Amino acid sequence: MPRHAETEFARRLGAEIRSRRLARGMSLRALAKQLHLSGHGSLVDYELGRRIPPENLVEGCERVFEITDGALRNLREKALAERANVEVERLLRPQEAAPEPEPVAPRWTTRRRVVAAGAVAALVAAGVGIGVWQGGGHGAPAESSTTPPRPVQFGFEDGTQRWSPLWGGKLLDAVATQVVAYEGKRSLQLVSTGLSNENKDKAIGVTHGLETLKPGMRVSLRLRVPAPQKASVRFFAYDSRSQVHWAPETPIGGEAALPEDGGWQRYDWTVPGVDVVHAIGVEIYQWTEEPVIIYVDAVSW
Repeated sequence: MPRHAETEFARRLGAEIRSRRLARGMSLRALAKQLHLSGHGSLVDYELGRRIPPENLVEGCERVFEITDGALRNLREKALAERANVEVERLLRPQEAAPEPEPVAPRWTTRRRVVAAGAVAALVAAGVGIGVWQGGGHGAPAESSTTPPRPVQFGFEDGTQRWSPLWGGKLLDAVATQVVAYEGKRSLQLVSTGLSNENKDKAIGVTHGLETLKPGMRVSLRLRVPAPQKASVRFFAYDSRSQVHWAPETPIGGEAALPEDGGWQRYDWTVPGVDVVHAIGVEIYQWTEEPVIIYVDAVSW
């Protein structure tokens, strides 16, 4: 994972970990052993604020140091938000000279096209409706001016509302932020790192507050990016056994493109035919090692 510039809260988090370790007379190697790490090199970076430690490592430190008030986790959330704000400012900073355009990475490999075609054919055969998309199948869902507004179920005004990574958690961070919001004062800010492949896809979702959501219902949410991102998204639901079922609008290989104009875009998708809606979520597919920043708001049905 690429290193990021040191920020105030990253340094404060690292200093707090170091202070707690030294207060217990522990060496870096001893702490690494307690955290079941293969070495202590990464701890050096964390204590110096060069990198933000993953959530499971921070929780491990709180366990070792017997911290019960979540002090380290709070510092980590602030460090993530601060890092994301720095990245947003970098993306929005005017360029002195326009760089040469990079070759556009293929959105679908041949394998993904074949699988997607098969998935769409199966859905059509089963009588499942496929959503209408702008941009020849790669853009955001078309938004109808006649669609009545739905009540917002998740507006993130009081935090993440228990949205968290469902897979790829080490490569995906989520925090409620006041940087931008579609409604109210907050949205959910996602920071995704690392190229996607069969082992590195990432997804954010929620398993709570879904009692009124049923198969076949339409979910609406708003997405925004600070600048064009080399990533796309897919929507899904879990059944009662936590098996993934993709929305018919985004079958396997059929990601939806992120907004390109810096504004909020509405995405509508259909809950697939599961026995029980145990979770809903968004998978992120990216073709860059650079951090991808996405804001989510106004999830409704």
